[in-house]
Amino acid sequence: MVYLDDILVHASTYAVALTNLRTVFQLIAKANLCLNPAKRSLFRRQTSFLGHVVSERGVLTDPAKVEAMEKWLLPTSTGQVRSFLGLASYYRRFIVGFANFARSLYQLTEKRQ
Repeated sequence: MVYLDDILVHASTYAVALTNLRTVFQLIAKANLCLNPAKRSLFRRQTSFLGHVVSERGVLTDPAKVEAMEKWLLPTSTGQVRSFLGLASYYRRFIVGFANFARSLYQLTEKRQ
């Protein structure tokens, strides 16, 4: 998985992980790119990636982001409602019926509301 300058290499076994890493490192070298050793993390069973926690259990919400939403101050402007909806929408796939929960908030962002 690649997003801008972040790369996540995953595998089901150690042997497959080595093969996948070798391939990725070869492609990076072929493209004349460099890696920052201080930012690398190898052979982790769980990692944070793009606001999610990725592990053998799958892709889950990041507890720190969920806590930020729980502590969000009551919005007092349309822009603040939009900001909250932006963060909350990032996790919409984890919330059954998200659109129904968020409908009234989206209505607050309409003109003349």
